[in-house]
Amino acid sequence: MKQVFSDVTPDKWYYNEIQRGAFYGLLEGLPDGTYRPDLTMSRADAGVAIVRSFDRLIYYSLLINGIVLSAVLFARKA
Repeated sequence: MKQVFSDVTPDKWYYNEIQRGAFYGLLEGLPDGTYRPDLTMSRADAGVAIVRSFDRLIYYSLLINGIVLSAVLFARKA
């Protein structure tokens, strides 16, 4: 997996978790290409990650079961 953030290197204990979170779209970094993992995560940031994880869970559950509700998914993005 390609390193997503310049300040999250493979020698860090949290590397795999942050990489996975970025890969699945749960975590986003800063505009300068860093994640700054030593900063405290705000409640709002944690809430966004939780909501995104539920969105992905529901989407993948529907996809795995062979049910595609494209009208609903497109309406949510608008």
